[in-house]
Amino acid sequence: MTKRICAFLLILTACSPESAKQYIMPVAKIEKNTQSGGVNIITASRQVDILFVVDDSGSMSTHQTNLKDNISLFTSAFTKNSALEYNIGVITTTDSDGGRLQGFPTFVTETTPDADAALRNNLSVGTSGSGDEKLFSPITQALSPYLLNGYNAGFLRADSTLAVIFITDAEDHSYSISAKRIYDFLLQLRNGEAHRVLGYGAIVPSDDSLGCPRDDTGVGPAKLEEFLSLVKNQPNNIFNLCAEDFGLHLSKLALDIVKNTSSAIYLDRLPYVPSIKVTYGKMELPSDADKGWSYDAALNAVILGEHIDWSSQPKGSKIELSYIIADPAKN
Repeated sequence: MTKRICAFLLILTACSPESAKQYIMPVAKIEKNTQSGGVNIITASRQVDILFVVDDSGSMSTHQTNLKDNISLFTSAFTKNSALEYNIGVITTTDSDGGRLQGFPTFVTETTPDADAALRNNLSVGTSGSGDEKLFSPITQALSPYLLNGYNAGFLRADSTLAVIFITDAEDHSYSISAKRIYDFLLQLRNGEAHRVLGYGAIVPSDDSLGCPRDDTGVGPAKLEEFLSLVKNQPNNIFNLCAEDFGLHLSKLALDIVKNTSSAIYLDRLPYVPSIKVTYGKMELPSDADKGWSYDAALNAVILGEHIDWSSQPKGSKIELSYIIADPAKN
């Protein structure tokens, strides 16, 4: 008798694939896994925790204003193109802040009332911070057990992808913390799964061609650039702090986070492709690579299209995927 397996995954996406090699496998938080009458039911969620590391030294006033003025372009990339479950927190580059998340609420989620305003407020860290900018050590403090069990509680979730975004005109001055060391620290937090560590930078790159002013030291960010070259989402994860289209870059950055956290549903069995059925809330998605879904045999994954109408269903609606196993004897 042919067995039927149903996989139910809460996933949130809006990016279509260019090639199998560009995929970073997303992480599903398994909330329920039951079997009944030959039916396997899996309920899962897509989560990303985003940590902004904002330089609060005296040279950053214009850049901080630019960031706050354009932050809605960042958040709208999530709300318009997916229903991603996100936490967004902000820390500064000043050691005395001790890695504590800035503002109130301490981090913004998809359910925060007027999330854009709340995030703008949290990003308003000022420019009276230390001129000896620490980019890496505040991260180790913010994500330490001490703060995650205390002031920063609830920010970092066990099954999430972690994305770190640097906004700075400086190099890292953290003592004894190399680019490799901070990368390994983040990797360990994500159980060694490299696809769950993303890194981005709005910086003054070493090869700056815009004449963007650096901090008082005038030193290029070689150490920071080394870190940003280690993450799996490179090489297009850096943009110039002085770019005229700063807001557009922020939007693209957010879309890249969506792509790298929830762009595919990976199946645990080979499906009989004509049997695949995908629904979002009460809406059945068509077999259409742009407005619905497509099946990628190389990945054994269902890929969601770029132009699915996510707004057609209530917030929190789930995607349900079901399929018949192609050949149970071989699975």
